Amino acid sequence: MSDELIWNFATPNFTVRVDALPEEDWDLSWDDTGEVCSGLISGRYVGFCARAQVIDSDGNVLATDYLGNCIYASLQDFASGHRDPDPLNRNCSLMRQARGQNMIICHYFPDMVRIVCDKARTTLRKHGAIRLRALQPRKQ
Repeated sequence: MSDELIWNFATPNFTVRVDALPEEDWDLSWDDTGEVCSGLISGRYVGFCARAQVIDSDGNVLATDYLGNCIYASLQDFASGHRDPDPLNRNCSLMRQARGQNMIICHYFPDMVRIVCDKARTTLRKHGAIRLRALQPRKQ
């Protein structure tokens, strides 16, 4: 696998980008049945290292976050799982398991985006390079 774009959000000054990199250090020690390994080999699953970045308009990387050993049916499942219209699927992977479904729902993607945005804001504040607007607290 070469680098593949999963998600991108651009403003005039910044780009938030999440992409898939080749995984170089697989840990499948938890795959007792070998089903995941065979799924990766057959192409039923895609395995990758997720990378989220904030890049300024000059191409400088302000923040990066990585998550290795990602295994999903597709790259889009990584980015869209937290948006499932069924709140039981979106918020509770244990409920999916109780319902007899494979568990692929997680919240890694939005967390990675939040983390790199927070890191980039911290970097910019330290350098005083740009005036940042105050963030409003999220409604839960």
